[in-house]
Amino acid sequence: MHHLNQRKALNAKDQHYYFNLEKGYLGEQIFKQHMHRLMNKAIILDDLLLEINQTTFQIDLVCILQHKIYLFEVKNYEGDFYVDKNVWYMIAGKEIKNPLMQLNRSESLFRQLLAEYKINIPIESFLIFVNPEFTLLQAPLNANIILPTQLPRFIKHLHNQPSLLNSMHQNLSKQLTSVKLIKSPFSRIPVYEYENIEKGVICQHCKSFMEVDSGKLHCLKCKSNEEFEKAVLRNVDEMTLLFPDMKITTNAVYEWCKGLIQKRKIQSILSNHLKSIGHGKGRYYS
Repeated sequence: MHHLNQRKALNAKDQHYYFNLEKGYLGEQIFKQHMHRLMNKAIILDDLLLEINQTTFQIDLVCILQHKIYLFEVKNYEGDFYVDKNVWYMIAGKEIKNPLMQLNRSESLFRQLLAEYKINIPIESFLIFVNPEFTLLQAPLNANIILPTQLPRFIKHLHNQPSLLNSMHQNLSKQLTSVKLIKSPFSRIPVYEYENIEKGVICQHCKSFMEVDSGKLHCLKCKSNEEFEKAVLRNVDEMTLLFPDMKITTNAVYEWCKGLIQKRKIQSILSNHLKSIGHGKGRYYS
């Protein structure tokens, strides 16, 4: 979605979906930074997409300590919200999905998964709000909700818990990682075609399209430069993500970069960093 947003005009619905994804991702990164201080005494797994009894569920972050497993649903909501009789609203009165229901569902399914592994460790789940501009009025008192102002104290509480991990914890981590689903059934990627994707090299810093100046790729907007080698490899990654069935050839990369980089240079870079398959005009790289 990030790459499509840079190279294609998304409609309003898809753009709104992308911005929500990006905001949620940034929220998860913020929470992971808070959790880094637990790295030496906990196993932390993020973005787990799991399945039990043909039911798929997602957990933003799992923290395995000696005597307990914590599940976290992270929200990067911004603005004023309130709860009335277990129904969640934006301050303007628009009802939203109750995130506690999603959290309780994930906890129940995760508990079933542990039972299948014959692992009996207590589970506790929390709804984490990371955005300092978030306010929740009439929040339920006994709910496992951590507000932005409570987050430092909550992390400190986790950090102070004794934790001595053993092979059982390590094996659980390996099991969860091994059964993690790669492709989410919840994703909604808009239809796109190669012909409708804008070609060129996009600046890593300001996301503008770059030009060539003095033997380097140069961004007129933010004045940053990039070596050809890094740019080619970065754009190959982008091509294979958006079009996984496309063969990576010198001509394909040349066209993707809109002719900014000489074919001879592209071929040299591909030969040095990727595996060459075939010969002559049929050569491609993997």
